[in-house]
Amino acid sequence: MLHRADAAWIRGNPLVRKAVLATLVVVLFIPSLVLYVARLMFLRVNGLGRIGHLAAESDTFIKEGLLGLRGRYHGVILSPAGDASNE
Repeated sequence: MLHRADAAWIRGNPLVRKAVLATLVVVLFIPSLVLYVARLMFLRVNGLGRIGHLAAESDTFIKEGLLGLRGRYHGVILSPAGDASNE
């Protein structure tokens, strides 16, 4: 875990800040590029205690695809463990 003193030191040292930023870009760029090429989009579901809310979000994603309002992506619905409304 990054402590406040460490974060302040990173922010205050421009060379370290650039090195940390470059590392994050490299580490996060490769997975994002793979997901982009695979045409995957993760859909985060909010308010899982209500069934209608879950249906509305996935319904919007499907309708946008049918109407051509977004690119051709495969949606992957993510929900926190233990929060589903049908448990």
